[in-house]
Amino acid sequence: MTSSTVDEGATLHILTNGSLDLKDSASANLGSNNRSGIWSTGNGSAGATRMEFNMDDGNLILCDSSGAIVWETRLNNGSP
Repeated sequence: MTSSTVDEGATLHILTNGSLDLKDSASANLGSNNRSGIWSTGNGSAGATRMEFNMDDGNLILCDSSGAIVWETRLNNGSP
């Protein structure tokens, strides 16, 4: 896995297509249609509507509107 550092103005968004995207401040200012961010779950078809973070194990979880898990770092090793 490649390691990237983001600046202080970085943003993390659940997009309307259900993807979780991390953008640095430069790409975040270009608008939501810019797909050249730092990292993305790449699961736009999964329909994530909610994000949870487990403080015990550091697992980041994306759920759909019914509460079903559509993506999580524990199973994806932090990768899309």
